[in-house]
Amino acid sequence: MKIVHCALFLLLTSGPVVGQYMPLDVREMKYRVNSNSAMDLSQRTDKNFLYNLDFNSIIDKNIDAFFVPSFRGVLHKKLIYYYKFVLTNSPNYGQRIGSRYERSGEYTGSKKPGDYSTLESYLAFYSDRISVQAGKFFPSSLQPRRKDIFSNFQLPSVPGFLYTIDFGFAEYSHGYFSFGYSSEGDMYHGYSRYYATQHLTITFGSNSNEIIIGDRVLYSGINQSVEWKYFTPLEPFLISVFNFGSPENNDNHAIDIGVILNNIGGIKLLGKVVIDEFEVDSADRLTNDHDWGIQFVISKEYRNQFLEKISLNSIYSSDYLGIHYGKSINYELYGLPIFSQYGPQVKRTELTSHFASDRAGFNGWISIFKHSQGNNSILGTEWYPMASDEDLASWRDVFGVESELLIEYREKYFIFIYLNINEEFNTTFKLSLAYSIENK
Repeated sequence: MKIVHCALFLLLTSGPVVGQYMPLDVREMKYRVNSNSAMDLSQRTDKNFLYNLDFNSIIDKNIDAFFVPSFRGVLHKKLIYYYKFVLTNSPNYGQRIGSRYERSGEYTGSKKPGDYSTLESYLAFYSDRISVQAGKFFPSSLQPRRKDIFSNFQLPSVPGFLYTIDFGFAEYSHGYFSFGYSSEGDMYHGYSRYYATQHLTITFGSNSNEIIIGDRVLYSGINQSVEWKYFTPLEPFLISVFNFGSPENNDNHAIDIGVILNNIGGIKLLGKVVIDEFEVDSADRLTNDHDWGIQFVISKEYRNQFLEKISLNSIYSSDYLGIHYGKSINYELYGLPIFSQYGPQVKRTELTSHFASDRAGFNGWISIFKHSQGNNSILGTEWYPMASDEDLASWRDVFGVESELLIEYREKYFIFIYLNINEEFNTTFKLSLAYSIENK
């Protein structure tokens, strides 16, 4: 049995950081500094009952409080239930926790203090070959990674279900989620939004190399009902790309491909491509409105007492990746991009060093980066088939240093530090203090 009691967030900021939120709990702190950068979404442990209690406060002009309790229980053998919610007076985390609504039910963005949201609430069944989740959880078929072109790890949870089948040499996952009125203007226009994903991961070679092939669809419309065709396993979503209900009802598809090669001369290589709004019919070919994102990572692990890994990461998102004709059919959730956390019209290259010390009780990473970004975002950006001269002229470059550090003392006390310094002399420093008690 574990009780996490987070005592204090201290926030000192000058200069904005794109898409940057502090961790909500200790579990997320550990994930953020993990050199493998993959979050375990299953909540599987050997304990029959587990509950956490987090209390956080943020000091930034005002004092913001966070109360984040959670519990997990085994209902029957391999069936578990997990629940976590947040209660806060902060006006700045509405997108992150997915709960900024007026009484009408219309999403408005971060406008007023006081917020409550169920972060996760789901039933899950796990066996050696099959896993099934149903309820409210992260909307992805894949584990979110710290910096990834496929999924933004900071997305809030949404209602849905996800099942995964392990064939040994391959694994297939299929998820279906309801976004509801989660984009600005949805309630006014009567737009309901849904999201489906599927991925096939094939493992090969003695080094457990991987090929990932997947596609996803975000569809919405006026009083849109559930499209049962997206429940069909192994049927490519792009077959349904012809939108006969447009513009009132629209299906937007993206495909993604990833390759992971392990231990190639002691080096790991990762490549990912996501293609959105690709040309499939005569109307598309006339406007040439395809958009895409690409990521390449080369990394090498070290097994000394301090340095864990060095990696070179490069991400590119085209000018209108995820942006479509209207806000309600963009690849966004509560204003956050579904793809890379940095959104569309971004180029980023960073050299990152991951470090850790068991004796000193700390681990973290530090990056030297070049970040290029244009004016396009997700929420509120108008759609055009191709980048205009104004779009192309809006790119700007920033060089800087970014770092995250987690210090652990006696398995009870945690200090999480975020630091970003760039050549425009903007400095962002965020500090989180946590106290944890575990009943073993």
